[in-house]
Amino acid sequence: MIVELVPRALNVKDPDRNKALVELEQAMELSAMELAKKVISDNARWIAALGPPPESQSEKRSGWLR
Repeated sequence: MIVELVPRALNVKDPDRNKALVELEQAMELSAMELAKKVISDNARWIAALGPPPESQSEKRSGWLR
């Protein structure tokens, strides 16, 4: 899943199309991560419903950000 919302395209035969899809996926993931970090730093009210973020930069925190 891309940003846990969009199913990944599978079995793409055209190398150019596959490259474009990979680049788009990376851009979407980066954008989603930047948005998550901004929402946290801005103390958005709705984020409190997710509970406090894990303290460390471990896999738990990465998963929480997703």
